[in-house]
Amino acid sequence: VVHNSNSRAFSSTAAVVWSKYEEYGIGGDVSISPEHGNGVVNWETNDARMEAYSMTGTSVWNIPTTTEWPFTAANKAGSLYALVESTTSYTIGAEGNTLGTVNISGSIKAAVVNSEGTAVFIGHENETIGSVARYTKDGSLEWSIEVPSGIVGLNICDDGSKLIMTCAGMNTLYVLDPESGDILQDDIYYYQNSPKQAPGMSYDGEYIAWGDFNGKGYLYRWNGEQYEEVWTANLTMSGQSSCWGYGCAVSSDGSTIVLGTLGFVADGYDGYVFVFNNYSGTPLWSAQTKGPVNTVDVTADGSLIAAASDGPMNHSTGDLLIYRRQSSMVFLDVNTAGSMIKVDITDDGALCI
Repeated sequence: VVHNSNSRAFSSTAAVVWSKYEEYGIGGDVSISPEHGNGVVNWETNDARMEAYSMTGTSVWNIPTTTEWPFTAANKAGSLYALVESTTSYTIGAEGNTLGTVNISGSIKAAVVNSEGTAVFIGHENETIGSVARYTKDGSLEWSIEVPSGIVGLNICDDGSKLIMTCAGMNTLYVLDPESGDILQDDIYYYQNSPKQAPGMSYDGEYIAWGDFNGKGYLYRWNGEQYEEVWTANLTMSGQSSCWGYGCAVSSDGSTIVLGTLGFVADGYDGYVFVFNNYSGTPLWSAQTKGPVNTVDVTADGSLIAAASDGPMNHSTGDLLIYRRQSSMVFLDVNTAGSMIKVDITDDGALCI
C-alpha cells in the first residue's frame, strides 16, 4: 500500500506504508477503502485466500478459497465484496462476514458491485448461452437476462445508471439498465477476447473507454439515448509489431482517460501508459514501462494515475508506477521481485494498493 502525503497531485512525497510478499502465491484482485480502513487482496494458488489488511498492514480477516483462479469485486466504500469461485459467488461484508451465496449452473465469468453496496451483478454462461443477473447482497435474484456466450467483463458507473457487459463471442459491448436489466444498446463493436480490465467508466457513465487487440483505443460518450464514438486513438508504438489494449480507466469527472498496453517487440514484450483528454485522441503523453501494463486506475479528478506492470525482466525499473497527470515523469516507482497485476487508487489519491 502506498500513501500520498497530501491528496491528489499537490503532494510532494509518497511512500510505501506496508507490503506483503507471498513466495509461492499470486496477488490477484485488490481494493483499498479508507472508509472501512481495509486493503483487500485476493491471493491465488498456494494458501489461496481473500484477505483484508488494516492501514498498518495487520491482517484483519481472511477467507480461504479452494477453486482455481477465484476473483473478487468490491465497491469503493469497501462495504460489499463479491468473491467468485467457479460456479459460486459469495457476498462479503466489510467485516469479512458472508451475507449471501449464489450458486450458478454454469461458469461465472465476471462480477461487479454497485457503489451503494446493495447489489451484485454476475455474468455467467454454459456452453451455448450466457446470462447477466442482478442479486441482492443476501443472494436473492432480482432479474436475469439471456445474452450470447463469451462474456469477458462487467462494469457499472458509480451513480448506478448504466451497466456495461462485454462479449467476445459477439465482439459487442452491451449497455444495460442496472435497475431492470433492459438492454439499452447492443451495437458497439468490441474486439477483445481476454481483457485485463472491463472498459473504464466516468462517475455517471457519460464516458466509457477501452483498448482492443488491434492496438486501438476508444472513447464513447452518452448522448442521452445511446453511446456515440468521440475518438479512436492509435496505441501501437514504433518498434512494435502489434499491440493489445490492456488497462483502461476513466476519471470520475470524465476529464481524463488512461489506457495501458502490451506491445510485441523483437526481443519480447513492452508496454506503455497513455493519458488523454476526453476531447482528443492525441495523447497528452505516453510513458514506456518495459513490460505489459496490466491494469490502470486514476483519481476522481484525473490528477494522479496508477499503473500495474510486469516491468522489465531485469527489474531495472518499477512494476507499480504512479504519475501526475501533467507529466510522463514517474512520481513514484515501486520495484518488486515479480510483476504487478492489479491496482486500485482512492478517489482523492491518498492511498493506492
